[in-house]
Amino acid sequence: MPLLAAGLGLPVAGLAAQHFDAGAWSAELPDEPGAPCELVTGGYDRAADALEPLLLVAIDAGEPTGRFQVNVIANTDLTQPELLRARVVLRVAGPAVRTLPLLPTAIVEAERERRVTFRPRFVGDEQAGLRDLVAAMRRAEQVSVEINGLALGSAFSMRGLDALWVRAAPRCGLGP
Repeated sequence: MPLLAAGLGLPVAGLAAQHFDAGAWSAELPDEPGAPCELVTGGYDRAADALEPLLLVAIDAGEPTGRFQVNVIANTDLTQPELLRARVVLRVAGPAVRTLPLLPTAIVEAERERRVTFRPRFVGDEQAGLRDLVAAMRRAEQVSVEINGLALGSAFSMRGLDALWVRAAPRCGLGP
């Protein structure tokens, strides 16, 4: 099965991968060491033929300690100026509660939709902040995203993330 780019079902050319599911999460894990890894929840709802909000954890296994990226990707009716002014937060619920601001990093205008990618904003070392966020998500019950105090959609279930992480870690060049 091909490796998927940005959790949107777009194959990354030339890379073989295996697909795994655990709870609400799925992953495309590369067969070759050093290739990027992606763990994702949400996304395309085949029954409704619609893109639901997606939460993506990407790992660049080519880096010695693995470089992380956490993205929330969703369709929105907000205009670009509204998105740039919006207060967007990611809330981790569970034993390691976190609330982080999200910034729009990509806005794609399509024929019938506007898709935006949000990334967390950290004070200090971004990679340390992302590692802490992923560790909190692994212990959490759910993660939600709010725009101007309104839920972006249903909360993301964290059920299965830890089990998938344990399986992905050795293939992605990470410790457990």
